[in-house]
Amino acid sequence: MERRCLFALAGILSFVSAFGEPVRIDRPINAVEPAEKATCNPQTVGPCLLTFFADFGFHSQAPDEKVFDETLHEYVIRNGVAGWSQVRGRMNALYNCSGGQQNFDLCLPWQQSMNSFNMTREEALAWDVRFRTLEYQVGGGYDVLTHNWYCINEVDRQEGPFLEQCAKTFRDEQHNQPNQTCEHISEYLVCVQRPYAANCGSIVGAFACSYERIVYQVVYPECADHVAFHCQGAPSAAPELSQLANARSKNDS
Repeated sequence: MERRCLFALAGILSFVSAFGEPVRIDRPINAVEPAEKATCNPQTVGPCLLTFFADFGFHSQAPDEKVFDETLHEYVIRNGVAGWSQVRGRMNALYNCSGGQQNFDLCLPWQQSMNSFNMTREEALAWDVRFRTLEYQVGGGYDVLTHNWYCINEVDRQEGPFLEQCAKTFRDEQHNQPNQTCEHISEYLVCVQRPYAANCGSIVGAFACSYERIVYQVVYPECADHVAFHCQGAPSAAPELSQLANARSKNDS
């Protein structure tokens, strides 16, 4: 896969980086019993999502997740910090339309959205990752992201080969030792954090690490405890990680 962006991973599923770029994770999706249907109200949230997507130019129907990622990336690159302010406003409007962020988040777990929105597992998992990371970008991580936006972009431009090597090492390790996934994720988080910390400061490195940790805790929830103490000093991702923990406990019950 061609690496295009910050925080890029490579593999089977299409996801997004901190700036809306596609990334991929090598993860076979195992069948999991869906969460209780009563937890999500698609009749309320669905129309709100269509309004949210329309603000990005998708007026007829919900876009493919990868297409949305590319559109979001182009939008924030073109508009910079002001663009992120607009994205945050649109997310807040989405929450309000849905009856609050808690109601919206009830529809995020991919096992839930498969049923509620008639998605494939790949589609549902990709959107789960997209919205959880977007919530971090416009929530706990917003100040760090916007205050350091230009430095982060410069690191992405200058350190692309290094970050791709982080992803390649993860893929190679997974291929050679697939039973040590959590250890490989731990090494990957440390690798990704390094160039952002060195060039933009420790809190930016921790932000990058925390963003990636959210991605992996959606895809590999069994590794949550293993990486719980990574990303020290990061802006809080507590709401996002709490939602993931709650979704995991429901699916395990």
